Amino acid sequence: MKSRIFALLREAKQALSGEALSRRLGISRVAVWKHIRQMQAAGLEIISSPKGYRIQHVPDIPWPWRFGQLADRVNYFPELTSTMDKAMELAVAGQLDYSVVVADRQT
Repeated sequence: MKSRIFALLREAKQALSGEALSRRLGISRVAVWKHIRQMQAAGLEIISSPKGYRIQHVPDIPWPWRFGQLADRVNYFPELTSTMDKAMELAVAGQLDYSVVVADRQT
């Protein structure tokens, strides 16, 4: 759902209301709000105003929702001890084939 919200907000010329987003996505306004809050907590600058939501700035972070239909295959972490170890862990847990693991920092 975050992929669809991200795409709608990126394409919009002006702010989109929670009501308009919920109608287009077929989910409740509360669900839209929860997804927006999660995206903001991850660092995406989404401005909320009486007219609706709009993206202020998109940092260069490979959040899964930036990859549309491939979002299920992108696993982003701010920090990991090892991307290979995490990839193995995810593979054992049933992660989709041809998935990637990306980290800003490895310790």
